[in-house]
Amino acid sequence: MTTKFADVAELTNIIPVFVALGQLSSLVFVRQVDSNFEAYVNCIKDSVIDLLESIHKYDTATCCRKNYTYFITKPKVHLLTHIVEDITRFGTVLNFETEKGEQFNKHIREHLIFSNRLN
Repeated sequence: MTTKFADVAELTNIIPVFVALGQLSSLVFVRQVDSNFEAYVNCIKDSVIDLLESIHKYDTATCCRKNYTYFITKPKVHLLTHIVEDITRFGTVLNFETEKGEQFNKHIREHLIFSNRLN
């Protein structure tokens, strides 16, 4: 198990990505911002830029691998570029979760199945 992480060069490339991701996660996952919303949005903007730069550096350092797909071209990474506009429009990220609404679908589905015994 320890031999998987023996390559120091690989770790030095990926650690900045996880540090930037941790900083962005600590900023994004808050319930409410009571004061100084503009400073909060600017911190998120700077953190997203840092994360994107570290992902780009990781991609350029590891692009020589066979069949390597760049992380910077993934759709979810692109959505990070729009997170500042989304937070400005809708509030903090935890306010636009859909999990609780989707949990209610289970109860609706149960009533539909029992109504006529068909799906």
